[in-house]
Amino acid sequence: MVARVHHADRPNLKKTRFEKLKLEMSDSSAHEDAQKIAKRALWASSVFYVLIAFEFFYMASPFTTYFYTVYRPGLDWLQGSSVNQAPQNHA
Repeated sequence: MVARVHHADRPNLKKTRFEKLKLEMSDSSAHEDAQKIAKRALWASSVFYVLIAFEFFYMASPFTTYFYTVYRPGLDWLQGSSVNQAPQNHA
């Protein structure tokens, strides 16, 4: 005589179609979320590097002369201000 075993008694029983579909759906949504995050990270890093390249070409242009001519007094003042001085240790 063959004893019948219920699903709860056999943990390694093959999954039903519903369980497989449910698992595939959860995996695909997690995969889609990961893809969205990866695309956003790619776009964010691309924009960052484009801004860096723009800044490099912008500051390597003749505008650099104007920039430092106009803003040099303020930059010199900031460099000489007491805010930028290292604290003095009085031992």
